[in-house]
Amino acid sequence: MQTPALFLTGADDPNSTPAMARTMAELAPKGQAHILENAAHMAPMTHPGEVAETLIQHIQRARP
Repeated sequence: MQTPALFLTGADDPNSTPAMARTMAELAPKGQAHILENAAHMAPMTHPGEVAETLIQHIQRARP
């Protein structure tokens, strides 16, 4: 069984860049990249609602 993987980052993150997230998602068998607009490295602190909603949706899609 392959477990879905979510690569979540901010569009303005200089460390975990959107390109890095997209590349990792392409390499993972069930990878998905999600890029938060107007967010940077501290997205869980600055965009908690969007991060939480993205995680909830990912978990719901991953359930068998």
